[in-house]
Amino acid sequence: MWVAKGVNEKKWLACFNDVSAVIYLVALNEYDMLMEEDDQTNRMEESLKLFQKLSGSQWLRESPMIVFFNKSDIFETKIQSRPLSMCFQDYEVFAEKFTGNQTEFEKSCEYIKEQYNRVFNGTRLYTFITCALDTRNCERVFVAVKDAVLSKFLHTNF
Repeated sequence: MWVAKGVNEKKWLACFNDVSAVIYLVALNEYDMLMEEDDQTNRMEESLKLFQKLSGSQWLRESPMIVFFNKSDIFETKIQSRPLSMCFQDYEVFAEKFTGNQTEFEKSCEYIKEQYNRVFNGTRLYTFITCALDTRNCERVFVAVKDAVLSKFLHTNF
């Protein structure tokens, strides 16, 4: 996370007036980890709180938010031995909604995406499950990001 605890967001958020887009990176594999500086706070829960503040700030509310849920390869392996339900009590109820043949990985990714959708306070949200090692996926993601930024640019300038 790039904002230290205790930093007054109002002091630095004003620097981001008229932003084309915000790229927010989430490490999927950190769902069961604690903050380094605070051994009581779950990293993903802290990330969700920060995301909620950023997306609702007056300076960023109109900017598209692009969320990369990264390290999907590590996450896919990790949830086999440490299911999401170990850290998020409502996961099991969420997973029961799926009636098809979705994998645990797919259900877990949807759950995490839903958590970010739930706290989002902005106008446009784009989410991508990514793995930096998957070059084809990275190419598709960057095309989508370019489209989002160009769309914002064209909308505000014409």
